[in-house]
Amino acid sequence: MKASIIFILALLMGNIGFSNEVEGSIVLLSSKNKKVVLAYHGFENVKTKVIIEDTNNKTLYREKAKTPDVLQNQFSLTNLEGNTFLVTLENEYKVVQTIFKFVQGKAEKVETPLEVFKPVFKKKGSIVLLYIPNPLEKEVSITITDKKGVNLIPTIRSSKVMIKKKIDFSKYSTKAVIQVDNGKRFLGSFKF
Repeated sequence: MKASIIFILALLMGNIGFSNEVEGSIVLLSSKNKKVVLAYHGFENVKTKVIIEDTNNKTLYREKAKTPDVLQNQFSLTNLEGNTFLVTLENEYKVVQTIFKFVQGKAEKVETPLEVFKPVFKKKGSIVLLYIPNPLEKEVSITITDKKGVNLIPTIRSSKVMIKKKIDFSKYSTKAVIQVDNGKRFLGSFKF
């Protein structure tokens, strides 16, 4: 079990790209008349979905998760209200988001992309193993509550590169929710 988790995390680190590469994970190749050409890097070999939204969370483009054969697409954003749009790439391992804005007819990246790695939950009996890749060493909070929202243990905070937690629920006979907040919020629900 431990060897398979380590293998999965090594695969994640090797194929998915890390923070020093996040700047180039979504690249604007060209833009004209609200048509943009985007390229993605670090998403090869992994089923990835693409979502483009405006500032009102209106979906302008959504592509179901698939392994990209072409890591470059052209998008028409003529139905974009305003000038700002958010590009999200998401797969089973991470989420990368970048904000772009049209300035004088050309799109420009507004800020450095946000890259967040998803936690890995493994349940074995009454024990949950939790692994969180955290290459930027940001503070991550882990909250564990019962089905009524009552904290079962104090909030855990860590800034390690790889956060590993073994949580024993043998004292509890309830549904537990593990919430991981590392820039985005992820939930894992478990019944014991």
